[in-house]
Parts: sequence; structure tokens; C-alpha cells
Amino acid sequence: MPILKWNRLIGQDRVKNVIGHAFGNGTLGHAYLFSGERGTGKFAAAVDLAMALLCQHKDVRPCGECAACRKVGAYSHPDFHVIMPLVLLPEHKKDGGSLSDEGWALAAAAAKRRLGDPYRLPQYGGIPNIPVDWIREAMEAVMRGGNEGPANVVIIDGVEAMNDKSANAMLKTLEEPPPGTVMILLTDKLHAVLPTIVSRCQIMRFALLPPDTVRLELYKRLRAGTLGRMPEGADPAEETGGEIEFVKKEVKKSVADNDLFGGDLFGNDLFAGAGAAIKPDTKANGSANTNNATDETPGPAVPPDPRIEAACLCGSIGAAMEEFGEDLEECCEAAAILWNDALRGGWEAATQAAERLAGGENALLSCQKTLSCLIQLLRFAFFRKFGASMNYINLGVSYQIALPETAAPADAERYVRLCQSTLNSLGARGNVTLTMVNFACTLMEMLNGEEQ
Repeated sequence: MPILKWNRLIGQDRVKNVIGHAFGNGTLGHAYLFSGERGTGKFAAAVDLAMALLCQHKDVRPCGECAACRKVGAYSHPDFHVIMPLVLLPEHKKDGGSLSDEGWALAAAAAKRRLGDPYRLPQYGGIPNIPVDWIREAMEAVMRGGNEGPANVVIIDGVEAMNDKSANAMLKTLEEPPPGTVMILLTDKLHAVLPTIVSRCQIMRFALLPPDTVRLELYKRLRAGTLGRMPEGADPAEETGGEIEFVKKEVKKSVADNDLFGGDLFGNDLFAGAGAAIKPDTKANGSANTNNATDETPGPAVPPDPRIEAACLCGSIGAAMEEFGEDLEECCEAAAILWNDALRGGWEAATQAAERLAGGENALLSCQKTLSCLIQLLRFAFFRKFGASMNYINLGVSYQIALPETAAPADAERYVRLCQSTLNSLGARGNVTLTMVNFACTLMEMLNGEEQ
């Protein structure tokens, strides 16, 4: 009984267990609809499954080394087909509307890019759709049967972008494919998929990923140089936590016997990003467990990055990679305004600031990112107040917040715990406005010693 080895898919244990069990028992369905938020691993899972079905290894698949695996990775296997939405320009189409040579070249390049990094989301400069020519070519190849083995695998990404003509070109094959055919359709908008397609597929739902899972992957990519740049002048060989330990010693030396953030928060929250980056996930990647993505021996850590700490809250590796490149200046400014209004005892101003955050576009994500930025600003503020050198803790955030004159090291834990508990409430999909107003009121009570 072959074992399905997940080389690309990160997290999603329920999906791994269900698909892995069916693969091992030979009970896979012929059509699956993978549904879930963008960047949660649908495409990575589809590629792992496709490669496993075409792999020539007997026991553990995909091996990643046989000729079939290499061809799948290079998008040159005749029995492996990837289809995805495209934005076609006039030069990509012939006079009759079918794909030109330039159009087919565009399609192949898009599929190769997607295979190169399954979590990097496609970027579109217009309204994409799935060309009917691409569907017809893949369906004809499937009906002819496998060229190099019994299996024939089709991945259709963004199936909700399929128009009626493209859907009709696929439905008969989807309903009655030749033996050995597996079709894997992907969508992040299940409600927008044609009912005639949904009814012919087994639906696998992909959950949002926990922040620790997203954080670990982002720091891993940052170490590898595939997510932004390392800080200028940084030597990766010397960043295995030594700088972080130096900061701890500097701060603890400055405050004598006071524990600045509490032992647990200091180890697990203050430098959560860097800590996660250098700890191997032995539970998830044990040598006997083949149901998780391969994780190489962790390399050098990088300093904690506020952009990652904010981006990891979105529940999606792909979306977090997009957000990492965003400028968090606006969130840092909102966090500083909210804090400073609360510190001044401006009850009306602070609650209005909270309501503005909760009422804006993408309110939930904006509030989460703002609170995450506030946690970072708080940490930097306590470091400044108690004597740590900013050469070691200035991580690119330009905004600063003031602390109460009577603030003691132990207060840092109280403020950080309030932010974290509010983040947890938001993550539980509570009422965003009520949660943020309650946060502002509680914060003002902490800072001013009065109740509202």
C-alpha cells in the first residue's frame, strides 16, 4: 500500500489524512473540488497528489527524484495538465477568438510560475477567465488516455472563473472520465462555482491556517531570501539568536531584578517570530510521519519583523506573502493614535478611533494588523524606557508611543496580554466594533486608573 508524502502542502492535517487514506487504499475519487481561502494550500495539495499519482516509486510517493516527478515539476509530463485563469490581450488571440501561439506561450508560462511556488498567488491586471481552448485541449488528452502510465491528472485553478462554454467543454469528461483520470478543481469562491460542476465532485474544504504555521513559513522564506530582503549589513551566519540574547541581557541588566515582560512572554511572544524560525517542528515533521510538508533543518534566524507578525494573522500563507510587501505605516499610525488617545484619557477620541478601525474596509484584518503593530510598539517603548540600545531593537517601525510616567516593567505584560486577548476575540469572529470599543475602554482604565 503506497504512502502519500506531502512535500508542498503545509498544515491542513484533516485534508492530508482524508486524501492520504484514500490514496493508500486505492479509493480516490475521480473528481475533487478543493475549496478554501486563497493561499491556504489548495494548489500545493493538488500538485502533491498529482505528482504522487504519476510517480514511479513503489512505496512512498511522490519521491521527487524519478523521471515522472521531475517532469511534473518542470511541467513537461504529457499526462499532467494545469489550467488557470488568464488575462488575454489582443495578441494572445487569433481572429476567431482561439488562442494564438503567444496565447499558448502565456498559458504555459503561467502554469510553470504557479508550479514553481504553489503559495505565491497569481497577479492579474484585468478580469481573468479560463480559455475554452485550454479546457478542450486538456479534455482531449484525457480522453486519449495516459501516455506514460495509467494515470492522467488535471488541475483547474480558479474554476469559478470558468464561463458556460468552458464548463460545457469539461462536464462530460468530469462526469465520465476514462479509468485512471483524476480531476482536481480549485476555488476560493465555492458559491460562484456552477452547480453542475459542484454536483460532480467530492468537496474538500481547506481551513484557515493558525498564525504559528504561517509565521514559521514566512520566517523560513525570509531566511532563504525568498521573502523580502535581509536587513542591510546583517550576517545570517551570526543571527542564530545571539543578537536576541544580547537584547535580553541588556534589558535585564538595566532593570536589575525586574522581569520586563514575564518569563513566558519574553520567550514566546516578544521574539515569537525569530523563535519560531529556529525551532524545528518535531511534532509535525517527525521522521516517521509522511503526512506533512518536508521541513529542512532550520537555518539561521532573522530578527523579528513586525510585518511578518502582522501578516501571519490572516490565516493564509499566500495572502500573508502579499501582505508582507505592504507598507504597515498606516496600521502603525492607527495603533499609535489609539494608544496616545487612551493615554491622555480621551475617552471619546479613543472610542471613535476604535470605531473607525472597526468600520473601515476589511475591518477584521485591519484591526488585527493594528493590534499586532501596537504590541510591537509597546515592546519597543518598554525597551527604550528601561535602557536597551535601540541599535538592537529598532526593526524599521518609525512610530513611537509614550508610556505612563508610573509605568513599571510588570505593566508591559498587562498591556500585551490585553492586546493578545483582543486578537483572540477577533479571531473567534466576534463583533468587531464591540470588541475594539471594549479594548479601548479597558486600555484607558489600565492607563488612567478610572472606569468609564
